[in-house]
Amino acid sequence: MIESLEMPYAFHPEENQQRTETARQRAIGELLSWRPDIVELYRKADAEHSRIKGEKPSGPYMKHAIALNVRPLIHNILAYQLTGQQVYAKQSRQNLNAIMQKLAERGCNALHGFITFMIEDSKNTAAVLE
Repeated sequence: MIESLEMPYAFHPEENQQRTETARQRAIGELLSWRPDIVELYRKADAEHSRIKGEKPSGPYMKHAIALNVRPLIHNILAYQLTGQQVYAKQSRQNLNAIMQKLAERGCNALHGFITFMIEDSKNTAAVLE
């Protein structure tokens, strides 16, 4: 299951639209069963994440492309939940403050809120799904 989180080297969103939409609907279904109060936040966060993925980097450095910073953060949070391996939890905290500050500055309030929710939830214990 963990390998399904890995991004292909030549990622073409149009080729994966159906898989992405299926995964999105499955996530909503799981959230409805577990935490229905968070579903709307997830939807808004997903929309903000989609928007920032489409943005071009500003300035001469790729660090200005916030989506490139958010992707590994989300990956590490999910990898921790799936495996329970502390290395992923540790990695998700490495640049957390800077990323969260950048999201707040960019007005990505739902994405900021949903990542905060995921980080707080991971403090309980990992889900370690099969």
